[in-house]
Parts: sequence; structure tokens; C-alpha cells
Amino acid sequence: MRLPFNEAKATQAAARLLKLAGGKLKYFRLVKLLYLLDRDSLLEYARPVTTDRYQNLSHGPIVTHIYDDLIMAAEDGIWNDHISRVGPYAVRLVKEPGNSELSLSQERLINKIFKKFGNKDREWLERYCHSLPEWKNPGKRRRLELPIRDILKAGGKTDEETEEILSEIEGLAVVQSMRSPE
Repeated sequence: MRLPFNEAKATQAAARLLKLAGGKLKYFRLVKLLYLLDRDSLLEYARPVTTDRYQNLSHGPIVTHIYDDLIMAAEDGIWNDHISRVGPYAVRLVKEPGNSELSLSQERLINKIFKKFGNKDREWLERYCHSLPEWKNPGKRRRLELPIRDILKAGGKTDEETEEILSEIEGLAVVQSMRSPE
């Protein structure tokens, strides 16, 4: 069982990155920064921030739901109340969503990720993401699922640590699904 996607939390994380960038980013950079945020959060805190799922594309790993549904297609929802497309390749912050979904450690991690990667250009980010051990070229398939297990193992977690983290995430998913009014 996966953690349910938390659009409010993902929007708040993206908004914080956008704010740090002066209010606007190319969506490629935003998607890469959000992936790197989740990767570091999984390795450091055993939890993702965005609660998205991940895929490898030829340009490297991405946060799939945010890329597909929010940046590329969505016309309503929390994301679009706060973040808007600008032309074909960028997004901008139009309204501050607050930070009620983010913990203090997550806010610090967002700042750390932006400080480390926020000024990197597209080519640098792509090369860096290709150097990550969990990245696999999807080839003709264009997309390849990237399980959290692969991220944890690539980040140096032992089999035991990986199983413990995955079990905890699954437990959180069960609890959150019982809270959701779906």
C-alpha cells in the first residue's frame, strides 16, 4: 500500500521552493528539486515529503503525480489555486499556501535542497540525476517505475533498514487511508 498523495503538502513544498527561487521556476527544475527533496527525506527521515510516486525518465527520476497531473494537466485543485503555469515550460507562485502540512524538519530540508541544487541549470541537474544509483534508463519504454525500495538501497540502506522503512511507510498509509473520506 502506498501513502496517499497529499496535494496540499506537495503544493506547500513546491511553493516554498518557488519562493526561494524568487517566485518562478522551469517545471523541469521544480520536478527535479522535489524528487531530490523526497530522496533526501527518505534517506534521512524514512518518509517522503510530497508522498508522490517516482519514475525514471530519460532525463532522470521525477515525482510522477506532480509532473503529470499538476504541472502538465490539472485545471483545478489546491495546486492550481497557488501555482500556475507560465508559458509552456515554467510555473510561478500566485498565492502563498502556508506551511501547515510541513514539519519544521521538512522546511529545513527544503531550504537545504534549494541551497544545494536551486541554482543549478537543467543540464547540470540532468547529469546529476543520471549519476544517482537508482536511475535506470527507461529506453524505448520512456518511463520506468522507481520503487522507494530502489531509492533506499541506492542511498546505502541495508536490506533490514529498507524493510523497516517500507513497513513503517505502509503502516502510515493504512492509517491515512482510514482517515481519508474516500
